[in-house]
Amino acid sequence: MSANRQDLYAALNMIRRQRRLPECAIGHASEVELRTAIEHEMDALAGKPSRIPNEILIHLGETGWLATYTGPHAFEISELFDGPTIPTAYTAHASREFVIAEIQKRNPGAVVRNWIG
Repeated sequence: MSANRQDLYAALNMIRRQRRLPECAIGHASEVELRTAIEHEMDALAGKPSRIPNEILIHLGETGWLATYTGPHAFEISELFDGPTIPTAYTAHASREFVIAEIQKRNPGAVVRNWIG
């Protein structure tokens, strides 16, 4: 692990201690995800809403639909699942519109959209 990632985890945990939240173990989050999490935590510490939106980008994988998380919640997903992309419960037979609608229902605080990339 790079020294920069270690420093970012240390900064994130310092903020989380101030907010009386559990510390994060050093895990799989990228530097971008860590910086986003730090910015989100700093907003929360200041009592401000986060300036960074949560997004879920869906795309079709080999066997079904995948979801890639961006924004503050990407940090938690990366820590739990070794990266920000996870499989959904929907097979390749489900339509894009159906998958977006179902994931949006379950994630009202996030913007769900098709990954164009």
